Amino acid sequence: MTVRENEKTVRKGERTRQAILNAAEAQFALSGYEAVSIRQVADAAAQHLGVVTYHYPNKELLFEAVIARRAEELTQRRKERLSDLADPTIESLLDAFLDPFREKVEGGSDGWRRYAQILAHIAQDARWAPLVDRLFGETGRKFISLMREVEPRLTLDTATQGYVHLISVMVGLFASTKLLDRLSNGKMSSDRLSENYDQAIAFLAGGMRALAAQMPSTADAKAFSGKAGIGFLSENVPSI
Repeated sequence: MTVRENEKTVRKGERTRQAILNAAEAQFALSGYEAVSIRQVADAAAQHLGVVTYHYPNKELLFEAVIARRAEELTQRRKERLSDLADPTIESLLDAFLDPFREKVEGGSDGWRRYAQILAHIAQDARWAPLVDRLFGETGRKFISLMREVEPRLTLDTATQGYVHLISVMVGLFASTKLLDRLSNGKMSSDRLSENYDQAIAFLAGGMRALAAQMPSTADAKAFSGKAGIGFLSENVPSI
């Protein structure tokens, strides 16, 4: 096989993988992990079943590949935004963490909206905690560490609790569950992401300050936490 033929084969294989991942992403977003079969993905991708299992031997590996595909891009952008913060406030720190995802969901393809729906499925599912931590844990720990610098009254425990609440708000905000539409009888919409985003930042910032206000003085809080830095997140803590 010539170099040109080899390159052509590689490109074809990559197109096939992307077609499989796109189809799997749509199926998982619509129905959840348990309800989707490899055969359904193959049909949706217009690929033979054997082609799908050649690239992804089982459903779990396929699902992990779907999650990992966009995680790297999202994580890199979050790292850049967090590193660019010169004199952060609680609001700017929250924005640096959330806005890269908002940009993708609001301005990107349908794939990012589906990805948000999948993350909403797995965010509170302990089964996927090791995968979530592997892909997003480093950035989550960085956020918690920075939040404690911005608000020194927060202990490691309370900052981690605040982060968990942040993740719950994030997946509800970006997954477009239509809950807001139903509860407001159509007066408000989950699709008005920019408007809802500003309210979410205000809500989360208020929550972080409320958690901090429950703590003793800065010196006592540091003694209470008993930890110098962020070494880990609990395996039960979502770190998306």
